[in-house]
Order: sequence, then structure tokens, then C-alpha cells
Amino acid sequence: MKTPFETIKDLPPIIIFTNSNYELGISFPLEIGIFVNGEATSFIIRPQLSWLLGEYDDRAAQGKPLSYFFENGLEPDQIKAAVEKLTAESEFNFYLREGYDPRFFHFLELDETNIRNIDHIDTFENYDQRYDEIKRRVHAQNSNMYSIKDVVKVVAEQTFDNLKYQCMYDLLKACRNEHPLGEENV
Repeated sequence: MKTPFETIKDLPPIIIFTNSNYELGISFPLEIGIFVNGEATSFIIRPQLSWLLGEYDDRAAQGKPLSYFFENGLEPDQIKAAVEKLTAESEFNFYLREGYDPRFFHFLELDETNIRNIDHIDTFENYDQRYDEIKRRVHAQNSNMYSIKDVVKVVAEQTFDNLKYQCMYDLLKACRNEHPLGEENV
């Protein structure tokens, strides 16, 4: 029987990143936020020397120097193990930003075969509409827009509100076919 989402715990995992620069082609991941099983988790990432470290803009990290991430970050293999453990039961993991997030999965050597853009299960018209709603909700909850844990929690709440009358079976079917909801399957 096809049933709608009943609780936010029913959402598939959502993974987003904080990046080192506002420019698309030259950034690397600084933090990862994961929402799975109704809980938000985040990890600081220790940058790797091969990641174009000269392309760091501390404005993207609330003024923290790059040394903060070297001193406090986990190695990519530690983060990979934690993400794999947290998402082990999930068929798909969803990311928010097409331009950044898939690249960052690659930086952390995470399996990219089961990642999907959240627009596959979204009913927002476009990313800008979703992003404006994220900013509104973060502000309304007095959360920190620069905290990846706060943002991934807000994204999950927003996604749940957006999808709670949808059927999980249909959402996953759309992901298997790699077509956003509403598109014809070819």
C-alpha cells in the first residue's frame, strides 16, 4: 500500500556542504551536514593539500582561518566512514546544490551512484525558490545560516513540509528513473 510520509524520520538522508569559496570552480568542502533518521549531524572536514588550498575565502567560513579546519577537521576517510554508517540503510542520499555538492562527494571518495539532486523529489519550482524559503525559515527559527547543522535541519523540515503528502514509493521510483517528479519517464 502506498502511504505518505508520516514523520520527518521517514525522509531519505539529506547531505549538504559548506564550501571554501563562493566561486563555483575553485572551492573545496569545509563541513558536511547530514540529516538522517530525524537527526541533524555535522562534521568539520580537514582539507587535503591536493584541494587547491590557495582558493580559500574566510568569508565563506564566518571569518575562521583555514588553519581552523586543519586543526579541528576529520580526515576524509573518517568522514566517509561516518557518512556510510549513517546512511547505510538508505537507497538514495539527496544533495541540495547541483554545482557544488556532487563534486564534494567525490572529494570525500563517497559513492556517487546513489546520490540524487533533491529536485528529484521536490515540488519547488526552482532552487532559488527553495533557497529563499531556507533563508526565511533559518531567520524565523533564530538559527545560524552559517551553521551547516542548522541549515541541514531546516532543509529537512522544509523538505518534509514539501513532501509529506507524497508517497515514498513514487518518490523513490522517480529517483530510480532519474527524473524529477512530474516529468515524463522516457
